[in-house]
Amino acid sequence: MVDAALNDALMHGAILPALAAAVVLWRYRVAAFAAMTRIGQPARPSAFALLLLGAALPRGVAAEVREQLATTEYAISGDPSVPLPQLLNRASPIREGGKTFHGYTKWTVNWRFHWRDDAGAGCRIAGIVTRIEGRMTLPRLVGGSADQRERFETYLQALRQHEMGHFAIAKQAGREIDSRILALPPMRDCASLDAAANALGYRVLDQHLAREKQYDASTGHGRTQGAWLDR
Repeated sequence: MVDAALNDALMHGAILPALAAAVVLWRYRVAAFAAMTRIGQPARPSAFALLLLGAALPRGVAAEVREQLATTEYAISGDPSVPLPQLLNRASPIREGGKTFHGYTKWTVNWRFHWRDDAGAGCRIAGIVTRIEGRMTLPRLVGGSADQRERFETYLQALRQHEMGHFAIAKQAGREIDSRILALPPMRDCASLDAAANALGYRVLDQHLAREKQYDASTGHGRTQGAWLDR
């Protein structure tokens, strides 16, 4: 995310509320992240039970990861007499904590797994489907001089590169959750396995939240990637 006031690409990491659903032999978890910074360490999401009727993984699928990234644009009216940062500040709908941002990425990881209780052999994970979804908000310049358009396109490419880095972390989180839950060993009962699987999922999410902060720090919130405007 770009901090308009500081003319920098800043990102925040906050966990949105999580959804937990319980059905016989099924568990479903949702964890959502909004890419922003300087919010502080988020609290552990709360969970509540919800009955899902007819929920099922595709037959024959042991593990599956689905990824989707959508992009939303907001328009900026070009004006050669006005600096680009000022135009972006006026047009951006992305505001948080009294600051205006030029780019925003929100991602979610959802996992659904089922187990099999084999008599005498314990309870084991039989399948999992993990969904990774993201939405990126970026500016689009309309009009303006040739020089302004050229500088904007250079800036936009760098901003998109930084935002894609955040979604790459989301994909890493989802794939790791998928593979590690599937690899859990059998346990004495399914309640223990369910608790272990979801605790593992949340630990992985916490680790990737920390990686997002580290990513912002190592890139100067996108500045080292070129997400910077001086005029």
